[in-house]
Amino acid sequence: MKSKSGLVAFVAVLLVVAPVLAKPGSPKQESYSAVGTDALLDSFVNVTTQNTRFTPATFTVPVNATVHVRITQKDPMSHTFTLSAQADYVIPSTLSSAELDAYFQNNNLTDVAIPSTVDSVVWANFTAPAQPGQYEFACRIGGHFQSGMFGFMIVSQEAVPPPPPGLPFGVVTGIMVATLVVVLVFAAIYQVRAVRAVKRPR
Repeated sequence: MKSKSGLVAFVAVLLVVAPVLAKPGSPKQESYSAVGTDALLDSFVNVTTQNTRFTPATFTVPVNATVHVRITQKDPMSHTFTLSAQADYVIPSTLSSAELDAYFQNNNLTDVAIPSTVDSVVWANFTAPAQPGQYEFACRIGGHFQSGMFGFMIVSQEAVPPPPPGLPFGVVTGIMVATLVVVLVFAAIYQVRAVRAVKRPR
């Protein structure tokens, strides 16, 4: 009976400890400029438009992140938040508004209109490129880009947060199953031997 009790105790401990090992750690919060990153899924950026400028003019996100740019309007005039899909290219400030529109026409990650209502909020949602580098964004409204309304999104491999601590759930599940199989086999062997011992003539 002592061996049987030991097996039962071992199984009980395994069932209590395994879920704790399998539980993922809390996602690490990171900050890159105005960016808050939730694990590896989403990056949130706060941008303000004021005095015909984007603030901040530079922010960093991880590669392949789902990016959500929250844009708060502080100017009493319309703007756009238009992001180039071309890495490491600086748009010439000499481009006319028509040339700027032509450049962005089939070469943008997002193109969002910002109404002239002060304190209005719009969102630009897109997926960051897989290629690290510098991506320029600008306002396409006539004369705004030329007067300095532009900035850069930095896509960085190094910005990716580390995976949360804890063993992968699949690994722990496999360990649990294998251990339970071994325990059940030993329990069956013990039971057979116990029955034979009872039936053995004295």
